[in-house]
Amino acid sequence: MKKIVWLLLLLLTIPSAAAYEMYISAPDTLSVGKPLVVTGNTTLGIGMPIDVVLSYQLTTTTEVNRTIVYIRPDKTFRAVFDTTGFPTGTYKVEVPTSGMGSSAVTMRAVQLVDRLDEIHISSSPVQPFSGILLVSGTLAGETGSGVQVEVVDPQNSVIFGPRYVYTNNLGGFSLEIPVSTTGLYEVSFTDAQGYIGQKTFTVGRTPATTETPGNVPAPTIIETIATPPVPVTTQQQSPLLPLCGLLATGIAVFFIRK
Repeated sequence: MKKIVWLLLLLLTIPSAAAYEMYISAPDTLSVGKPLVVTGNTTLGIGMPIDVVLSYQLTTTTEVNRTIVYIRPDKTFRAVFDTTGFPTGTYKVEVPTSGMGSSAVTMRAVQLVDRLDEIHISSSPVQPFSGILLVSGTLAGETGSGVQVEVVDPQNSVIFGPRYVYTNNLGGFSLEIPVSTTGLYEVSFTDAQGYIGQKTFTVGRTPATTETPGNVPAPTIIETIATPPVPVTTQQQSPLLPLCGLLATGIAVFFIRK
């Protein structure tokens, strides 16, 4: 009897364990700065939260970021990681779960590469506001081909592209993009090999000039040096003083004789 019960319990657990499957996908190679999008589908319950972990693999595995996503009604999920400023190298995206079926794929390796050195921007990164943003430069190895350009304004809205711009026989390109406000503009570049990178341009209004009166001489400052008073000497005394002395002497003699 006990053997039959254990057999029934084993048969009940087999379907439930095999029912849960998961398959995640991510790009094999991605340029630094490009969003890392991880998608997947599963047989887990709708609305169930799952962790998606991004790790950096060097000599050891270091967790970089983690996000929680929820199973959608169509049994899919999606996670996005920002790779701006990440060092190049091998990364791993993983959904740390247990009890999955044998065909489940819960981990993918992603190689982050930096291609910004393949593009040289010749237009100024800081430009006065004129209603036009000038974007020009040279793309290595893309002579006579093209580059896809996308521009995002300070309000995080796409105002140009994605649109292919042809390069000349030297790999050069140039375009003028209408802009309506000042601030930071993010320009992204993509070629046939994939995402290259992003450059930032600052557009600012030319400061207003204030009129200054012309040919007005600067006031002259005259320094005065205080001189000490000259001591009075006998030669500089008033001539009335000796006369007063004689007069006083005469009056005194007059009274004495009396």
